[in-house]
Amino acid sequence: MDMGTRQDRTGPVERLALLAVVALIALSGIRLCTGPEETLAFLLYDDAYYYFGVARNLAAGHGSTFDGIHSTNGYHPLWCWLLVPVFALVDDPGRAVRVIGAVWFVLAAVAPCALWWALRPRTGASGAVMAAALFGLHGATFGVALALLWWRDHAAVTSFGLRPARRGGGTAA
Repeated sequence: MDMGTRQDRTGPVERLALLAVVALIALSGIRLCTGPEETLAFLLYDDAYYYFGVARNLAAGHGSTFDGIHSTNGYHPLWCWLLVPVFALVDDPGRAVRVIGAVWFVLAAVAPCALWWALRPRTGASGAVMAAALFGLHGATFGVALALLWWRDHAAVTSFGLRPARRGGGTAA
């Protein structure tokens, strides 16, 4: 696709949609990381506390272990190594959970932008924004997903002069 074509240009609607996704994730993160600790802890369940134990032991110089006795390698090293500096610098477990929550929400806000950037040359701006929104708002309700799909089809019809797909697949030009 030629990068100069209309479908590759990012319009104000696409930029606003991407900004809305990032803002929703960031505002949720701020609210959860500054709110009651129990609410944030409720979101970090199961494996999160296993990672915390391994990262705390790595930061203390005890090696890759959860319980200080048995070695382990049953974790994703990149995420665990992102947690190690937090436990090296923060003594309070509650504060560490908040810092880790903030790291997670920053990554969650950046991820849809990275997906948009990667997909834009292949799908055009509106397709990339839709994918980024669905990815970023993966916890959203089915209705929101349907609205985004409608918006994508509407954008295809109005922006690119495409007619909706006929039964049996494909689009009519």
